[in-house]
Amino acid sequence: MTRTAHISQEQLQDLTTRILDRGIDADNRGLLLLARTARALGGSEDVIGLLLDPTEPAIARERAFAVLARRVANADYPTTTPIAVQPRSVALGV
Repeated sequence: MTRTAHISQEQLQDLTTRILDRGIDADNRGLLLLARTARALGGSEDVIGLLLDPTEPAIARERAFAVLARRVANADYPTTTPIAVQPRSVALGV
């Protein structure tokens, strides 16, 4: 199974602008895409969880966004190629 699990640099820039203009809840779909990308790149599950938890204070979520956005922006992966996600059985060699 292969699915696109990344956010392009352009999408990340657009998401950043929306958050600056309208706040951290401006684009939940964009936050999910960022979270999937960060997870695929080894981002902290605690920080990802904080970003996606609407009950957390906005400032904490904004800081989590900054941490993950920096990780993704500095990642060395092609932005036009999807990240392959293997079925669990293949990944475990079963």
